[in-house]
Amino acid sequence: MVLLVLGVGCVPTSVEPTGVATSSAGAEIVTRVATTLPETVEPSPAAPTQAGPTAWELLHTTGQHSQFIALIERADAVALFDQPGDFTVFAPSDAGFARYTAEAQELLQNISGPQLRDWLTSHIGKGLLSTEDINNAYMECDALFIINDLDDHPILYGRYYGRAAVENAYVASAVATEQVILHTIDQPITTFAPPGLRTVGDRLAEIDRYTTDGLFAVARGLSWPCTPYNDWWNPLEQPGNFIVLIPSQAALLNIEGWQAFRPADLGPESEDFVRAVTVARYHTFAQISDRVWENSSGLQLTLLDETTLQVGDQSMTINSRRPAANGAVYQIDTFLIPPEYEAQLRPKP
Repeated sequence: MVLLVLGVGCVPTSVEPTGVATSSAGAEIVTRVATTLPETVEPSPAAPTQAGPTAWELLHTTGQHSQFIALIERADAVALFDQPGDFTVFAPSDAGFARYTAEAQELLQNISGPQLRDWLTSHIGKGLLSTEDINNAYMECDALFIINDLDDHPILYGRYYGRAAVENAYVASAVATEQVILHTIDQPITTFAPPGLRTVGDRLAEIDRYTTDGLFAVARGLSWPCTPYNDWWNPLEQPGNFIVLIPSQAALLNIEGWQAFRPADLGPESEDFVRAVTVARYHTFAQISDRVWENSSGLQLTLLDETTLQVGDQSMTINSRRPAANGAVYQIDTFLIPPEYEAQLRPKP
């Protein structure tokens, strides 16, 4: 999961705390406006207690983590999970891995070494973070809550869409001992995953932060997640099979009535903001059969081959492709105009 300002995942320019509270685990919670990136706040170390099962030992008791265990062994990272101390482990279930696309499944079988080890490390938080702490935290609007992983990367947690969540994954269950809390999550944390194992939302972030137009940054919203448009973005960070089409800069420049906007220029209820969301949604397709995807307006996309796709009755050349764990992002030289904006947005003669 990534926070947006100019492009998805860009770092905001200001941090203004508005208050500090304390969780049941003793973690300081910095409350602030949702458009700022909070300072990293780690749960306070718990008092020393008698030794109990390590995270590695707990993983073998659940019957849900055989794929995660195999990845840990392949990365030679058992010691990270088998060490004593106060840790919180976010362990993807086997069912979560099974929902990857076939292409992502193949990539999963081939990654190893430091790249895999670094990704696995992002699933271990320093300190104890209970389910109660997560349920008492909010990803929505008024506060951001963070625990550091072993490499000091921030992991966002809280209630998201009414459920306990860690980054883009929902918490299904937890096992707690005096020195380890093991949360089973419904998919891997993708923020620090190898590129092809990130979500479509993550891949959009990589593209959008380098464009001058910032279409999908605008559509995601300056004040994420305080806008009412998360029903467009949230699925792109969840399991499934999605295709998002990115119009090239040339395609954008060829449309009368379209101009570049920075998210900061727009209010969440402004006409331009709503239009950007509508356009982004129209370029987003969910799979409905083997080689067919459909957007929210019923427009269908068919993959003809590796270089060509068809939207409606129009054939389009694929300029570039970025695979993801839950689909792919394609760049094309075409701007798809939603029917409700045909009067305002027109191809230049």
